[in-house]
Amino acid sequence: MVWDSLCTPKGIGGIGFRNLRLFNITLLGRQVWRLINNNDNLCYRVLCSKYFSDGDVLHLKVVDKPCFSWMSIVDAVKALETGFGWQIGDGRTTRYGSDR
Repeated sequence: MVWDSLCTPKGIGGIGFRNLRLFNITLLGRQVWRLINNNDNLCYRVLCSKYFSDGDVLHLKVVDKPCFSWMSIVDAVKALETGFGWQIGDGRTTRYGSDR
C-alpha cells in the first residue's frame, strides 16, 4: 500500500494514520510562533544569541555548524513563510530593501 493512501481519513477509505512529516512541521511551527511572541524565556535568549542576533526569527544569520534542532526549526520557518502576512503599521520597523 502507498503511504498516502494510508494517511487518508477513514471516512474516505484510508486507515487514518497521521502524516508524521506534516505533524512534525506543525509542532515546529508552534515553536517558531513561541519564539516570535515570547521574547522573555530561556529558549529564546539562547537561540537568539547564536542564530538570529537581531531578534527576528524570520531573518536568520548564517552559522558554520548549526545543531539539528535548529535546522528543524529553520525548515519550519521556510514552510511557514508562505502563509505569513506582513502588516506595515506605522512603518518604523519595515526594512524596504530586505522585507518582502
